[in-house]
Amino acid sequence: MHLNGEQYRQEHIIHLIREIDYLKTQIQPHDTGHIHTTISTLEHRVQELMNEAPVSIKVPDHWELGLDSKGSYLANCPVEDSGC
Repeated sequence: MHLNGEQYRQEHIIHLIREIDYLKTQIQPHDTGHIHTTISTLEHRVQELMNEAPVSIKVPDHWELGLDSKGSYLANCPVEDSGC
């Protein structure tokens, strides 16, 4: 299946946000500065993609998509083993 530009961008944003969420689980008290840098870079890329044109991202109802109080992206699947 071939995705058009808008569909590709939406999928790309979703995958980037999911990777950001995963990386946040890998942060330790020490020696993970590279993970913080990667998260920051990916968050910047998501913002770039979202600013290119209005984005209407459709995610499953059990996902949370938005920003937390620190401005970090939320795109997680709070229901375990639900196929996210």
